Amino acid sequence: MLHDTVEDTQTTFVELEEHFGAEVAGLVRELTDDKSLEKGERKRLQIEHARESSIGAKQVKSQTRSAMFGTSRSALRQTGHYTVAANI
Repeated sequence: MLHDTVEDTQTTFVELEEHFGAEVAGLVRELTDDKSLEKGERKRLQIEHARESSIGAKQVKSQTRSAMFGTSRSALRQTGHYTVAANI
């Protein structure tokens, strides 16, 4: 996800806007954590901001979680742990 790019590299929102446009850069801005804060505070703010997020940001967050869940299920199947996890 592009928010990871901003969080984990020197990429700026201006650069994202230049490459992907204002709408995408705006969504990324909504979904990007402030890495200068402690992890617990970042998670608290994610929950707090979720209520105020745009529909687009909520859709991106939902799709990201869905994709992550699918990837996790696939990995469990490949390692043979799927049947155990499916019963949890």
